[in-house]
Amino acid sequence: MYNDLLSDIERDVDSNWFRNKEVIDNSIYDDFFTILDSVIELNKRKRRNRSDLKYLLDPYQYIQEYCTIRLDIGRQVGKTEYIRRRCGPIDLIIVLKSIYKNKFFDCHTDKKNIVPIRSFMNNISHYRAKSYENVWIDDFVSVNELMDYNMRLLYNFIGRSEIEQTFILLG
Repeated sequence: MYNDLLSDIERDVDSNWFRNKEVIDNSIYDDFFTILDSVIELNKRKRRNRSDLKYLLDPYQYIQEYCTIRLDIGRQVGKTEYIRRRCGPIDLIIVLKSIYKNKFFDCHTDKKNIVPIRSFMNNISHYRAKSYENVWIDDFVSVNELMDYNMRLLYNFIGRSEIEQTFILLG
């Protein structure tokens, strides 16, 4: 009887912990989504207010300094989920490995536009001809390492001045 009572208490504690963890995670995700939505909107508003900068700087410098958002507040705050929910039909998503493409199975972009960094780097000219509204990099720190810290290559091949383009580097 004592063991049964102890098991019931442990089950209730475990159940409450998972329930509370889910509430905390959802709250963190919601807060993160709200903050990142605001940062992206602020970035776009700033560019609209200073559209002259696009013509004063070379394209690489303009994209790097005004069209790029970098954000990392730690692990498991919803960065991948944010990309999955917010990506659009003409967005490019760069991930670390092929296996991570599965995380984006139901997002709103063409599945050919979800690409592991090695494939992207090996076929970069394929992506040059296309215009992407947003370029998302999930787990940016690791991806950047595999790019040999050469964001200039990415900006030069993918950056377009004729559309309002945003590079969003998360992680």
